[in-house]
Amino acid sequence: MVDLRDNAEAAIELLVGDLRNGETFTITGPDSVSMHDVASTISGVVGKDVSYVDIPPEVAREGMLGVGMDEWLVDLYLGFFEEFASDKFHATSNDFEQLMGHKQRSVAEFVGDHAAVFSGEPATV
Repeated sequence: MVDLRDNAEAAIELLVGDLRNGETFTITGPDSVSMHDVASTISGVVGKDVSYVDIPPEVAREGMLGVGMDEWLVDLYLGFFEEFASDKFHATSNDFEQLMGHKQRSVAEFVGDHAAVFSGEPATV
C-alpha cells in the first residue's frame, strides 16, 4: 500500500524534475501489509476494535451494484481486489527513497495523520 501523498510527490518529481531517461521506478509503501495489518493499525491509533472481514466477490458485487455503482466500475474494483488477494502486490522497493531522498510513509503514519477520520470524529474545515 502506498500513501497517495507519496504517489503524488513521486509523480510530480518525474513530471517536472530532472529528466530520468528511460528509468523505471516501482513505488511501494515501506512494508508489505495485509488488510488484517491495516485493521490492527487503525485499532491501535484510534483505540477502537477494528477488524478486517473478507467479503466474497459475489457478495461485494451485489452490494456495490445495490448502492448504484456502474457495472464497469464494480468489475474494475473486483479485478483489483482479486489481484491484491493473490499477493501480487506484496513486494516492496526503495525506489521512492532513491527518487525523493526520504522514506515513504507507512500505513501507521497515514492512519495517524488521518486519525480523526478513522475515529469517526466530525470533519473540520
